[in-house]
Amino acid sequence: MPPRMLFADTFYWVALLNPRDAFHSRVTAFNSNLGTSRVVTTCAATPT
Repeated sequence: MPPRMLFADTFYWVALLNPRDAFHSRVTAFNSNLGTSRVVTTCAATPT
């Protein structure tokens, strides 16, 4: 079974990369529970 793909927008990336962001701890916790899921951006989520 291929890994599940999850779309991540700017909100996710800013919160993940900025420790002072109000949602940093939530996104970090979410990120640690992804397992084999792949986080993708707009470009990766668009079929070619």
